[in-house]
Amino acid sequence: MTHILWFVGIVLCVLLYLAPAAAQDRHDLYCHPTPKFEETYNARSRVLLGSDRDRRLGFVAGLTRELFDDPAPQRYAIFAKGSDVEKLIIMALDDEVF
Repeated sequence: MTHILWFVGIVLCVLLYLAPAAAQDRHDLYCHPTPKFEETYNARSRVLLGSDRDRRLGFVAGLTRELFDDPAPQRYAIFAKGSDVEKLIIMALDDEVF
């Protein structure tokens, strides 16, 4: 009986130790593959006054609407990400876009 309790205790410790790593990786390869290249764009323009979460969401929604209204095939997709929608992700839908 003591061996079983020790085994259960060790399993619980390992699971608790690995849980944060599993939570961090749970979205990997879910919606998109791991990127081969990653770039960070440093804007040359200044931030507009009043650029809050709602304005950024409106920008992404408006641009997405324009992309869908275009009869040409979609070549890239855009997403807003972050707790304050401070990140804009542009993802190519084929190999010849960027």
